[in-house]
Amino acid sequence: MNKKNYFLIGLTLLALLVSVYFNVTQAEKLKTAISKNNLLHADFVQAISMISLGITEAQPPDIVSIEHAYKMFALADYTSYDKQVINQYTRILPGILRDMNYFKKPIRHATEIKEQLRLLANNPVKQEAINELMRLVELDEGAS
Repeated sequence: MNKKNYFLIGLTLLALLVSVYFNVTQAEKLKTAISKNNLLHADFVQAISMISLGITEAQPPDIVSIEHAYKMFALADYTSYDKQVINQYTRILPGILRDMNYFKKPIRHATEIKEQLRLLANNPVKQEAINELMRLVELDEGAS
């Protein structure tokens, strides 16, 4: 072999090493991004389920419910769930709960609301649960 062949072999090996390095680096970045996305989704779903902690029959929503509703609201923009679907409740529920707490309006459908929140925690884009949750909350909000 002559010098030209050694040079080409060396250059090919260098290119291969650089390629492997960048592939490994990108794989690590992807793994980190997926991990962060999974944590975000877990926090979002947990916030939905934790709203029910402060919901009690014949009582206004507790501050715990309101805090978790606003956490759900804040995380909603960063999840990969269909925004058009989840915004039907993530944008409205925190304000309704806050107003009900402020005006001391009791929740009259606590059990049913908790059930819909449980269903949404399992599947945040379940349209039937969204519709029923909003119907129940708006009924309670409008009641005196």
